[in-house]
Amino acid sequence: MKKIILFLTLFLSFLNIVYAQERKEFDFVIVVDDDHGSMTAPSRIYLQNEKGEKTDIDFDYHPGNLSMSMDDYEKIKSFEGKIEMHFGWYKHLIGETRHYFYDIPLDKLLFERRYVVIKIYNMDDKRYKKMYYPLKGKNYNYSLETSNEINGLLTKKQIKMLKRKKLWPSDCECE
Repeated sequence: MKKIILFLTLFLSFLNIVYAQERKEFDFVIVVDDDHGSMTAPSRIYLQNEKGEKTDIDFDYHPGNLSMSMDDYEKIKSFEGKIEMHFGWYKHLIGETRHYFYDIPLDKLLFERRYVVIKIYNMDDKRYKKMYYPLKGKNYNYSLETSNEINGLLTKKQIKMLKRKKLWPSDCECE
């Protein structure tokens, strides 16, 4: 009996080591409306080349960690083209559950950063609707923070001030 337990323990440890070596993990946080919430399937990263051909990459996510196979990570590193993360999110509110779906453009350099934080703001939340403009054709906006930079989101108030000072492009479609 002791031999069987020892064998199972060694075998499971071996599987854990093999699995960990075949996965690439990232310190990655997604925050939606100031909540870590829950991601729903399908969760994919799409790679689209110049010809419009798409390749999809599945990934696993739990708050603070995004992981994918090493093969998929190598595809992203060598890819030249458009990269987008597609995922669903659900949020429990009093008496209801809301489902959201997001398309977030990514740069392959993000996968070389020590950490990535994506903050998403839904415009069906009154405080964010008053504060931010939605992305064109979407009902949300987002900001991005990495170990090297912060790609923040300007508030409506900041944009109006920039327009008054003529520091904002007149052809911008932010309203």
